[in-house]
Amino acid sequence: MALMRYYLDYNSTHPLLPEVLSRLTTLYSIDSNPSSQHFRGKSALKEINRTTEFLKNFFNCDFDIIYHSGATEFLNTVFSPQNCDQLIYSQCDHSAVHKIAEFRKSLAFESLKLGHLPSQKDWLEKLNKFNQSDLQTWFNFQWMNNETGEVLSGEWIDEIKSQTNCLVHVDAVQVVGKFKNFQKLPQNADIITFSGHKFGALKGIGFSFVNPSIKLKPFIHGGGQQNSLRSGTMNMHGILSLKVALEARDFNQDLLEGEKLKQDICQLIKRNSKLEYIQNTSSNTVCFMHESLNSDAMLTHFDLAGLDVGTGSACTSGSLSPSQTLEAMGYQNGAKRNIRLSLGPSNWEHQDEILNKLQKVLDKL
Repeated sequence: MALMRYYLDYNSTHPLLPEVLSRLTTLYSIDSNPSSQHFRGKSALKEINRTTEFLKNFFNCDFDIIYHSGATEFLNTVFSPQNCDQLIYSQCDHSAVHKIAEFRKSLAFESLKLGHLPSQKDWLEKLNKFNQSDLQTWFNFQWMNNETGEVLSGEWIDEIKSQTNCLVHVDAVQVVGKFKNFQKLPQNADIITFSGHKFGALKGIGFSFVNPSIKLKPFIHGGGQQNSLRSGTMNMHGILSLKVALEARDFNQDLLEGEKLKQDICQLIKRNSKLEYIQNTSSNTVCFMHESLNSDAMLTHFDLAGLDVGTGSACTSGSLSPSQTLEAMGYQNGAKRNIRLSLGPSNWEHQDEILNKLQKVLDKL
């Protein structure tokens, strides 16, 4: 009998929802280039426009919407030298931001890397000391951390906007369905970016709310689609999958079931004196550290038990390098000895089985 496996890596990607697959198979009759002027092209564009209106209503945001391949692409657009003179970010940010900062440095463009914001008392002083010019400066604000589940308050953005001249990009990739009021977007943000595969839509599709007052120069040049900001034939199926995925999810159930399973998992972790977990306000993320075992050793135990879990940054390809986030938070040893469990809808009907498997694994660590 094959080993029954359970997926506990939703912060890395949310498996494609069956409702999305079912809906997309019915769209053949309008599968056309949305820029084309014939009937099918106009029908495709009409569906995209419906999705745009849905997203604005769902998140109660009247900003412009730009569709792209996902957060990594749009981070490269916003923080490119043509749009960003100075970049300010946190050591806890996604690895894509770190790589962009390194590339900018090679071109002699400045960046300031702050530490873990909630524990860095002088962050605002350092920010203002760095940003004393009239240059266009972007602050990257990660709303929810993919490794620890830490959720930052939007009040941080208010403080940044009121006390500096920075523009603020909000990395909202992890937030959908993972804490209460995630649909209430930070009002003072300038750009807010999402990736569809984090909530059950197709991979390779994302979108950003862009304040109309922000004038960006394109990163991708071409046929002039989306007001020339992001050229290329629009990904109709990907865009429509965003609407279907958000409509199909029961976010109230996700929050309730996630919190329950998360609390039960934390109770199991507490029984092992060699383990320590990082408290957070998300409903789905548990990050814990072992006093001596490295991440790769622990991963082997989970894998053999049929539990698919993560470690480190949710999108760092094949990486088992020390977590920069945990190092910034002061967990120097834990940075190499951590496991991340991130929960989602497929777990709700199998909580007992998951907890039984987890207990057996944790007893061996």
